[in-house]
Amino acid sequence: SDDEIMTQSRKRRRQETNSTLNQNNPIRKYCQAAAIATFCFVLFREFNLVRKAWSRHVSSIEQEDILENAAVINPEGMMARLVERDDSIQHGNRPIMYTFFEWIHPSERETEIPDIYEENLISEWKSAWKGAGWEPVVLTVKDARKHEKFDYFYSKLQKITGPRSKHLQLTFVRWFAVAAVGGGFMCDYNVFPISKAPKSLELPHQGKFSIYCKIQHPANASMPCLMSGDANEWIRVASVLLEKSEGKVRAGYAWSDAMALVHLRETDTYMLYDAVLEGGNVPPSWKEEKARIFCKRMIGMHAVRFPIDRFVTEDSLKSRTVEIRRFLEAWAKLCTPNGQLQENAMQNVA
Repeated sequence: SDDEIMTQSRKRRRQETNSTLNQNNPIRKYCQAAAIATFCFVLFREFNLVRKAWSRHVSSIEQEDILENAAVINPEGMMARLVERDDSIQHGNRPIMYTFFEWIHPSERETEIPDIYEENLISEWKSAWKGAGWEPVVLTVKDARKHEKFDYFYSKLQKITGPRSKHLQLTFVRWFAVAAVGGGFMCDYNVFPISKAPKSLELPHQGKFSIYCKIQHPANASMPCLMSGDANEWIRVASVLLEKSEGKVRAGYAWSDAMALVHLRETDTYMLYDAVLEGGNVPPSWKEEKARIFCKRMIGMHAVRFPIDRFVTEDSLKSRTVEIRRFLEAWAKLCTPNGQLQENAMQNVA
């Protein structure tokens, strides 16, 4: 009927009018945009939370894998490779630089560094000292046990460090290892040479015990990162260290040979020289002005120590030996023996 047609027509016009008003309503448009933005924000936040949770999960799995890989490595094979003497060197014609290493189960370590990175670092250490004219040799607990007084000193050592502090015990055991082989030079395997080996096979300072790593704080203190002395001197100073260390476990100290040396800084137990540059002072990039200052600081230095805490992440451990090698190569190109920056040297350093 005509009335129904008119009613439907009015409804259709009303719907078209409302639709037009809704489309042109700025408030409605704003509310729609706000709703979409809120939805996107919530979605992104939830995604980010899930991503972080997954990263933590993967990281924990990777850390477990690192410890597992460190635990299942063949320690006998690793030790055999490290202590092997280089047949290309004519033994007896070069001064010997000793270091000390003993495999420790991951559950007893102070750090969680996988064995493969430690072996790579020691191999790089041997290569660098060989290139500088030395014969690098890795000592172990087996060498220390050859000393006639080892059992006596080791019983005292366990009372000082505690029976479960294997890493702390080894910091003292290495002194007896060097004494057992007749004394000489010893350094940590994160210490690398920047000077050539001496031509003489005689020990400096008539074999008196000498430490070449001087630290700034406290004053006149040293670090056992590079040392020399004859066999009697190694035992003498080790005995003083043990005597100075008695009672420290009861006082709650995590005691090591380095801490004992700090307490001997005001005595005449050893001779102290500043001949090892701390790796924390190595410039991160070779800018000309920094390189010029750095070359001056290298005057009188014989080695560079790269601290362990500089390489703590998986990526830094992977690149550790490469970074050390690049530094040594850059230093050789940049610095003259008298501490000057070589002319046009910056063009040859990346």
